[in-house]
Amino acid sequence: MPKISTNKFRFRKHERLGAEGAEEDEDFLFDCFIDTGDLKVLQDTEASNRIVLGRTGTGKTALLMMLRQTEQNVAWINPDQLSLRYLTNSTILQYLDELGVRLDIFYRLLWRHIFAVELIKLKYHVKNEEEQNSFLDKISRLFGRDKQKEQAMAYLVEWGKKFWEGTECRVHEVTDKLERDVKAELGAKAGVLSAGAADVSKISTEDKKEIVHRAQSIVNQVQVQKLAQIIDCLGKDVFADPKQKYYVVIDGLDDDWVDDRIRFKLIRALIEAVRDFQKIRHAKIVIAIRKDLLDRVFRETRDSGFQEEKYQSLFLRLQWTPSQLIEILDSRIRKLVRRQYTKADVGWRDIFPSKVDKRETRDWIIDRTLHRPRDLLAFANCAIEMACDRSEVTVSLLRDAESRYSNLRYRSIGDEWATDYPELLTAANLLKRRPKHIPLSEFSDTDFENVCVQVSEDSGTQDQGRISGWAMEIAQSRLSIQDFKFRLLRVFYHVGFIGIKRDRKMKTSWAFQDRELLKDAEITDSAVIEICPMFYRIFGTELYSRD
Repeated sequence: MPKISTNKFRFRKHERLGAEGAEEDEDFLFDCFIDTGDLKVLQDTEASNRIVLGRTGTGKTALLMMLRQTEQNVAWINPDQLSLRYLTNSTILQYLDELGVRLDIFYRLLWRHIFAVELIKLKYHVKNEEEQNSFLDKISRLFGRDKQKEQAMAYLVEWGKKFWEGTECRVHEVTDKLERDVKAELGAKAGVLSAGAADVSKISTEDKKEIVHRAQSIVNQVQVQKLAQIIDCLGKDVFADPKQKYYVVIDGLDDDWVDDRIRFKLIRALIEAVRDFQKIRHAKIVIAIRKDLLDRVFRETRDSGFQEEKYQSLFLRLQWTPSQLIEILDSRIRKLVRRQYTKADVGWRDIFPSKVDKRETRDWIIDRTLHRPRDLLAFANCAIEMACDRSEVTVSLLRDAESRYSNLRYRSIGDEWATDYPELLTAANLLKRRPKHIPLSEFSDTDFENVCVQVSEDSGTQDQGRISGWAMEIAQSRLSIQDFKFRLLRVFYHVGFIGIKRDRKMKTSWAFQDRELLKDAEITDSAVIEICPMFYRIFGTELYSRD
């Protein structure tokens, strides 16, 4: 198809195809949203998929925003608005946690309570005391004199005095109730609770056992039966109309919304609560979470009975094909050009060159992403910025844009994985100034020993992460250099720096496209590492390639 003439316009300075983050991208997001089928699944309240899972930049928030845009009854909750820091500021909860009291049930109850109240407020539009009384009257008539629902009604009466207040009120009242109950149960021993977690060592072993036993019994009983009855009643009697669907959405779990001491436990409890609400067929609790954060939650909260497979049906995994990614680029270019310059139907093929390095431009660009919309938009924005006062992006401009883009994405990967691997970019020096295809046999033990030295030297200027920990284990003769090699290459594969093939004749496997994790058995001397083209410029790969 011949290109449309673009002589009638020139890109102005600072022109962009929208923002890389969905929160700042509403101008383009809703008009240029590409539905891959995920939105329909999310809208289906009877579908088990309710945890939107993906890496940074895969479109999790965009999908939730489209759900809110297309459905009538959606409550949106940001974790930082829940006052969950109130939990970490509670000296009593800190003390119980330090003693070893398991608070998982309490955290799960807290989420259940928040969700039940939010759904009720959404259904009955409870915004003041008058509307609250009207709601309680309706529920009372609906439940009638059913003895099995008496506990549910009692719960609503007990906790429904301030339904119209903000969600943070739920956190305060449930936490305060637990503290009062624990104090009452401990009686004369309740005085130790004011001592604080720092004084746990001063309590006798016998007193500790008694306090833990009695406090745990209270935690295990906190309204669990009544709240379970509420969920059943909501499903059977309140949210029974398939024509009326309701959603409670939580985004922002990646942000700094609560102290890390309890953050992972709260997210694990949140996931359990999401499972609990599957009983309500026409209401859905939807959350979005980064894949690396979920992995850490499971790692930090794993217990003896943990089975990760039981959560799989909850996940809505976001993945993009090259065609879908190019469709995003095309729709945004069409919107930008029509709005700013000309009514002509100008698409991405009219703006970009047909080939780069004898390859189709489409493939050349997609190769330089981790198959995420954010990567693609970042690259396209760099290219269009380079094309200021022009109507097309030439091959030369695209190469200039690649250099800037490669550096930006490299830093972005470092930020994305900073929690687990703050030393990642230091360790990635191992991959610099090498060809794009590297036989593993070309890496020597000295190469990995040098990485250990570098990350150890840097560990004093940044938070110590897992790679620094492994380097320390080598120094203490608790880890072999071979095992360090396996671990580091698995990290490089997982974050997207490299792909791998077991020998030169096989297809390269990528974490963002094939399998997320790499096995030790695949890391052999006959295997070949391939540098991801996204990082060619920052690693200096092309200058050293022998292919």
